[in-house]
This record gives sequence, structure tokens and C-alpha cells, in this order.
Amino acid sequence: MIKTLHLLCALSLISFTPSLAAITSPKRIEQLVAQKVAAELQRQGLSRQPGQRVKYRVSSVDPRLRLADCDTAISVDLGTGDLIGRVTAKVECRGAGNWSIYVPVSVDVYKKVVTMRAPAARGKLLHPQDLQLTEKEVSSLNQGYFTRISEVANKQLKRSVTIHGVITPRMLIEPKVVKKGDEVMIIANKGSLSVSSPGIALADGRIGQQINVKNRSSNRIVKARIKEKGVVEVAI
Repeated sequence: MIKTLHLLCALSLISFTPSLAAITSPKRIEQLVAQKVAAELQRQGLSRQPGQRVKYRVSSVDPRLRLADCDTAISVDLGTGDLIGRVTAKVECRGAGNWSIYVPVSVDVYKKVVTMRAPAARGKLLHPQDLQLTEKEVSSLNQGYFTRISEVANKQLKRSVTIHGVITPRMLIEPKVVKKGDEVMIIANKGSLSVSSPGIALADGRIGQQINVKNRSSNRIVKARIKEKGVVEVAI
């Protein structure tokens, strides 16, 4: 009788012990996403470009999550396009478990970009000594940036910039290289033939702009496009 009672108690404990079904742990999901991100950064070349530093962070998956063990390879889809900024990884089991989960990922790309050494007012003509290269996280620089000081030097500011402010393409204009009353050389090209004559600028202008110029030889006023300081071109 005592042996029978012991056996019944043992069977009772077995029947009430919860089954420990195999699961895909949240840590495993985070590892799979991290591996996929690292591989994609390598494939896109973002982690190999000189002068560039990349950091990424995979958001933590809720440790209470219980997803069934997957009997097939778990897929991780990062979508298309460059892996910069905030992206979402879709982690999916297409096997017997049949589940999917979305994991946020942030990818930060750091580059040395052109910034101001000191505050500068609108209209300032920028010289190399006004500028410096500063490492910045560039995924948030939606208006663009420059990575070489030579791209910015000798341009004019359209608006004020604070110290260490990033220079963007929309901040810059070409400086006026011709002013009203300047003596200029008028160049007329047609095929291999080139004719030049002296002239007087009748307006201020920047490279690429068209202004009126008075030909000193003929006293005619012509429209000419500014090629460089002191030189304009006319179409014939």
C-alpha cells in the first residue's frame, strides 16, 4: 500500500511539471540581426571606406518573448537601400514555428566634414584658414555636407554659420568675380576660331552668370557669360 502511494505521488509530480518546449531565445534573435547587419555593411562597403567610421546598435528583444524553435534557417531581411540611420530588421521563421518579429536597428556613420573654425556672417568669402574638418555623424545631415576644404574655399556664405557649424551646399554661392565698371576681355568662339576684344562690365556677376558688356571697340552692348574673373564669353 505504501509503495502504491509513493508511485501515485511520483506520477502526480510528473503530470504537473510544465513541459520545457524548445524556443528561439531573444538573445539568439539579436545575434542573428547583428550578424546580418555586419555582413551587409561589409557588402555595401560602408565599413571599409577610408576616413569613415560605422557604429550600429540592435535594439533589445523583450526577454519574456517565447517564440517556437524553428526547424528551418531563420531569415533576417533588412530591406533595400543603404544601411544608414534607422532601419527595421524582419526576423522570420518559415518552418513549423511560423513566426516573425521586427527588430529596430540604428546605424551611425561618422565622417570628417567641413565645418567653421569660428562664427561667420552672411556674405563672408571663405578662405581655407576659416575652415576645418570635424568628425560628425552624417546620416542626420539631410542637407548635405563637404568632405574636402577645397570644395568650400573661395565660396561665399548665403547665411550666417555658427562655430563648428557644418557647411552645406545650400549655404554657398559663387562670389562676384566681376563688378560694374570692371574692364573685361570679351571672348567670341566659333569652332577653332577665337576673337577677343576689350569691354566694360555693365553689371556685377558671378561665374556662369550672363551680364551686359559694352564692347570698347564697337561701342555695342552684348550679352556675355562670365567665364572667370575678368573674362566673359559671347555666343556667335
